[in-house]
Amino acid sequence: MFRSTYLYIKTHNKTGLKYFGKTIKDPMKYRGSGKHWCSHLHKHGDDVSTEILGYYTDKAQCMKAALEFSDKNKIVESAGWANMRIEMLDGGDTSKTENYLKWIPRLIEEKKKCRWWNNGIHQTFNIDPPDNSYVRGRLKFNNVGSKLGSEKLKGKIWVNNGKDEMMVDKNFIPEGFTIGRLIEKAFAGGQGRHSSKGTSWWNNGILEKMSSVCPGQNFVKGRISKS
Repeated sequence: MFRSTYLYIKTHNKTGLKYFGKTIKDPMKYRGSGKHWCSHLHKHGDDVSTEILGYYTDKAQCMKAALEFSDKNKIVESAGWANMRIEMLDGGDTSKTENYLKWIPRLIEEKKKCRWWNNGIHQTFNIDPPDNSYVRGRLKFNNVGSKLGSEKLKGKIWVNNGKDEMMVDKNFIPEGFTIGRLIEKAFAGGQGRHSSKGTSWWNNGILEKMSSVCPGQNFVKGRISKS
């Protein structure tokens, strides 16, 4: 039994990509279910405009309108549309259709043409800018954090006193502190993740530690013999 159906057109307000579909729900609230369309919304957000093409209580009339619109606007062939198949009102799986298989290389080719654009606040990766306020290139703030971090750490080294560790100016090491991190903290998240650069194994016959300097009296370089 055919249920009254809306045919609608969704247009993404930031990227301009369009999607043609059908629903028995409120088309103004319905998001759309196309694989490419949903992926696009996940990446670029839900800022979308909806146009209702028609409301149909007769299946034959609805089908005719859907097919004519699909053919006239080339919704599968055109890169401006997110549809991977013509609208057949069946809501079927598109993953094995010929149009779906054609969409994959089409997407690859589209990505090759994409460029970064920004308007000073937002950035997007598309073939064309969303509007005239966008210029080519990424937002510069992407690198600010790393630059600030590098400046903050410039000239500083890790030191510890066997209990506490901190970063200090390499020219002013506090009394009682030696260069290097505490072993238990240097193992970020557990054994095997520690960077051993500049350190050596030391042992006193009972305990063994990794350190850049001798960790204490009676310690000698090397690990405890397992024999």
